[in-house]
Amino acid sequence: MRATATAGGYDALRLDLGDELVAIANGQPIVRQRTPECRAKYFRPTVSPYGILAPCDLKAEPRFAEDGFNLGVVSRQSLGKLVASLAQRFVPDSCAQCMPSARTGNGVYHKLLADLGDGMELAEQPFATEATAG
Repeated sequence: MRATATAGGYDALRLDLGDELVAIANGQPIVRQRTPECRAKYFRPTVSPYGILAPCDLKAEPRFAEDGFNLGVVSRQSLGKLVASLAQRFVPDSCAQCMPSARTGNGVYHKLLADLGDGMELAEQPFATEATAG
């Protein structure tokens, strides 16, 4: 699958087959594709040890924290209100240290939200499954 994708066998389809360390270990080029906005805030929001709500666990780490990625302080605002306001907060997809899984998740969320904006229902998404009672 990797060889076919690398050779362009899937036309415009892009596949993220592993993280950068796997690519480096296999002598593959690293291709970084970015979305306009980071959507990790929807699937990886994290509260730092200092109470700062960050869009992901990496930006919650004091070493990688930046003011522009501070989405609020939990000790000053309720976590529920902060999370409810995430859709209105723009987070740039610009982190130099972005983890590959976040880039993949970002791409999936970007496509999902674009499809919803174009009128495609969630049930029409290729990964949609029916909920089962457990």
